[in-house]
This record gives sequence, structure tokens and C-alpha cells, in this order.
Amino acid sequence: MPVSPISFAIADDADFRRASRRLHIAIGVLALLVAAANVLQTGDVSRGIVPGAIALLADLSERVAQRDPRRALMLLTLGIWIAICIGMWWFAGVRSSSIALFPFLIAVSGWVMGRRWLIGLALVSLAYILGLGVAELVGFYVPRGPSTSLVFTLSALISIGITTLFTLAVFAAFERINGRLLEVTDSMLAHNAELAMRENDMEFLVNAMPVRMAIVDSELRVLLANASMLEMQGVTLDQVKGQSASIFLARNTSGQSPAAWEKVRRGEIANYLSTVEREPPERVMVHQVTLIPKLINGTIDLIIIVAQDISELYHANHAIQALNDTLELRVKERTEELAQTMIHLNSARKELVQSEAKATLGAMVASITHEMGTPLGNSLMTASTLRDQVNDFRQCVNAGQLRRSELEATLQGLTTGIELIERNLERASGLLKSFKQGAADQFTEQRREFDLAETVSEILTLVRPTLKKAAHQLNVDIPPGLVFDSYPGPLGQVFINLINNAWLHAFEGMNAGVLSISATPLADSPDQVRITIADNGIGMSEEVQAKMFEPFFSTKIGKGGTGLGMSIVEGIVRKTLGGTLQVDSAPGKGTRYTLTVPLRPVSV
Repeated sequence: MPVSPISFAIADDADFRRASRRLHIAIGVLALLVAAANVLQTGDVSRGIVPGAIALLADLSERVAQRDPRRALMLLTLGIWIAICIGMWWFAGVRSSSIALFPFLIAVSGWVMGRRWLIGLALVSLAYILGLGVAELVGFYVPRGPSTSLVFTLSALISIGITTLFTLAVFAAFERINGRLLEVTDSMLAHNAELAMRENDMEFLVNAMPVRMAIVDSELRVLLANASMLEMQGVTLDQVKGQSASIFLARNTSGQSPAAWEKVRRGEIANYLSTVEREPPERVMVHQVTLIPKLINGTIDLIIIVAQDISELYHANHAIQALNDTLELRVKERTEELAQTMIHLNSARKELVQSEAKATLGAMVASITHEMGTPLGNSLMTASTLRDQVNDFRQCVNAGQLRRSELEATLQGLTTGIELIERNLERASGLLKSFKQGAADQFTEQRREFDLAETVSEILTLVRPTLKKAAHQLNVDIPPGLVFDSYPGPLGQVFINLINNAWLHAFEGMNAGVLSISATPLADSPDQVRITIADNGIGMSEEVQAKMFEPFFSTKIGKGGTGLGMSIVEGIVRKTLGGTLQVDSAPGKGTRYTLTVPLRPVSV
């Protein structure tokens, strides 16, 4: 049943509820008074039936009003109207006093049930009254008699009273509704002002965005676009607002993705590339377009279109792609050039390493030659002396003048000379043997078993003559029995280079430096040996330590240094001997080289 929206608000008003209760009570009391007056004045009990029914109806309606005030008023209004219609037909017809209540009932029906009920009840009431009047005029209907003056008076009082009460209740409710409407209006005005401010802020933010942006509704009609987007298309917001967004999506563009728009229709964010053709082709504008739908209850409310200019990146990628197309060929050519360069560099490095080894061997040859000169010279001088003694002895024998004392003296001299020659030749032989083994190890890099102490002793025998030029001290503390299955030649090269490095660099400007060589097995790894070569020289700075293993780096470049000595040492220790090399040094604190090498390296 259609009902006026105002009737709901009235029925829900607390004041109206109280007024409705008073109205029900008043109707019930007045109906009982009318019933009593009719019966007492006419003596006809039947004339009290209709007012009594109205009183009962008022009580029933009051009970219903506690749960549903609107339904209670509907029940009361229609019930009274029906009761009055029955009473008019049964008793006085159109001269009934109850006819004065019709305007009130029609008004109440309009307030409670809406305009249609008001019009309907008014038309039915008019038709009913007109029908009764016509029926009485033509003699078809004869009423039993009009109401008495008392009943007329009470009916008028009832009509005026309840109409006044109901009107006051309606006015009070309308005043409250009007106040609420004013509050709602003020709130809506404030809300609209806030929305307008937010819209201005949003427009400002959209225009301040560093990308091109537009906002469209679900029908792709433009709601808002920033200056960057409008400038790109050469239009103003007034020209495109409310128009189709195709101007932003298809004008002079290509590359739209139907799949992207299909994702948007599903409520998902989508991306695609859009290009704007320009002349020359190198000036083609490329945009990364992002479509962001806003959903309300699963339905698209609006779509944000963001277009970011990626033209520079796009053209750069194309340039890179063009470069990559020829990159493989150029890389191949460059690789071949680098391979040839590496071959030449490796060849040059090997030649330099061999030159370094030859230089070391040359120094060893000079040293051995010098060392062997003394025992060989002594042997030659002793042999010459023995020859003179033998000639003297032969003359004595030929002259027959040989005495026992001369024989014993000659034998003693020969014995002493022979012993001296043997000692000198043994020394020369030892030197030659050391040189032979050292030279073989240096140039063959042969793997074999060797005792570390013996090998170091042989190496020192070879280099000591060159070390005698300075009064520095060389101490060795290597226990016997450290047997390696390794490469004595490269290991010897390490010792020679580090010893020469100490004499050349560490002891520069010093008269009595000390170089100590020691070796001990590692306690936690018996198959590893720690070899320490330490000096008390001038030390090195951090800058020199950082570069000392670089090929061709030397603080003596131009003064006889090649810059390969320490590079060779590091390569031998790491690659050939399979060990590690650590350097600890500081200016004025000396230098300590710590070699950790295995007794049996896995491979060269």
C-alpha cells in the first residue's frame, strides 16, 4: 500500500506518539458520552451501538499503537468512517450529527496513509452522502429520525476537539521535521562546500601530476583531465567535459589493446603502449597507458587514465636493440682481438718470467764461479807446492843423500797437501752439486720429494756469495724431516725472490739488518706447513702493500727492478704450490711474509 513518506516521519515522532495516545483516549471517552446521551435522551438502546463500537475501536487502536502507531491510526480512521456510515444509514441519514466527523476522517487518512487515500476517502464519502440524500428525496430511503440537539452538540465538540488535537500534533511533528530538514540542509550545504573544496584540491593535484591524466565515468565520458593531457590533444576541459574519452584514447594513436580494456571491464588494472605519430618518425611519442577502474559494489563507477611519456626510453631501447643486432659480430671480433692480445701478453710474461729466472741463474753462476775460485785456487796452489816438494825429494834420492828425517818430512807434507786439496775439491764439488740441482729445479719445475731444510740450505749456498756484499744477518730455523712431495724449483724461486727483495728493499739504508726464515707444521692441519720469512727492515705503506703483487709494480723501476718478482712469488705460491701468501708490514716495523703450503699439493 503506497504511503506518504511524511506519514512515516510523523508516526515515528515522540510528540506525535503522545498526542496519538491522548487522541485515542479522547475519542473513546467522547464516544461513550455520545452513546450514553443517545440512549438516555431517546430511550433507544440501539442508538448507543455505533458510538459504543467507536469507543471499543479506540481502545483496540490504542493497543495496536504501542507497536505500530501508523497502523493504529489507519485502523481507527477507517473504523470510525465505517461506523459513521453504518450509523447514518441506520438512523438519521444525511441529517445525522456524525456527518460532521467526515472532514476530520478524510484529513487524518491523508496524513496517515497519503494523498491517494485522502482523495479516495473524500470521493467515497461524497458519493455515500449524495447517495443517501438522493435516496431520501426520491422516497427510496426513509431515516428513522434526526439526532437530538445534545447529540449534535457533542458531535460538533468531538469533531472540533479531535481535529484540534490532531492538528496540534501534526504541527509539532512538522516543526521537528522542519528543524531536522534545516539541519540536514545545513549539513548538506557544508558537505557540498567541502566536496567543492575537495574537487578543487583534486583538480589541483591532477594538474600537478607529472604524468598525463584523465578521469572518465563508466560510459567513458570525460569528467576531468589535467593540463598536460589537454595540451597534448590541443583541447580545453570545457570542450571535452562530458564528451567521449576517445579523444584521449584514439586520436592520432595506435597500439590500443582490446585485452587491456577487457581487464578493465573485469575490474582489473590494465596497461598498454600507445603511440602518437609525429614527423619525422624519430619524433614518435610513446606513452605507457594505465587504466585504473574504481568499483562500487562490483560495478565500475569511474576509470582513471594515466599516460606516462616514455618516448626517450622507447627510442633508447630501439637504439640499444639496433646496437645489439650488431653486437654479436662486434663482440666476436673484439674477442678475437683480445685473445690475440692475451696470447701476446702471456708470451711476453713468460719471456719476462724466464728472463727473471735467467737473471737469477746468471747471478747464481756468478756467485758459484766466485765461490769455486777459492777452493780451486787453493787446490792449485797446494798442488804446485807438492810438486816442488816432490822435485826436491827426487833430487835427494838421485844424489843418494836421502835421510830418514827428510823422508818423513816429505811424506808429512804430501799428506797435508793431499788433505787440503781434498777439502777444497769437496767444497767445489758441493757447490757444483748445489748449483746443478738448483738450476735443474729452476728450469724444469719437476715435482719430486725433497726435505725442506736441505733444499733451503742448498738455496742459501747458492745465494750467500751475493749476500756478502752487505753485513746483514740471515737466520734459518727449519727442522729436518719436513718432506714435501712438491716443486722445489718454484719454491726455491720464492725464497730467492723474497731474500733478494729484503736485501734490495727492506734493508735499504741499513747496515745490520736481520732476515729470519722458519717453518713449522700447522697444529690443526699436519699436512700444511707455515713458512715465515720476516725482516726488521723499513717496512711498507698500505699503498705499496695494495699494489706489491701487481705485475710491473716496483719502487725500484729504473734502478734495476723489473716489477715482476713479487708477482711471480704470488703466482707460484697460489697456483703452483697450492698455498696462500699473507703480508704483514708497516713503515718502520719490518715485513713478515707468511706462506701456508701443503706438503703434497693436489695439482700444479
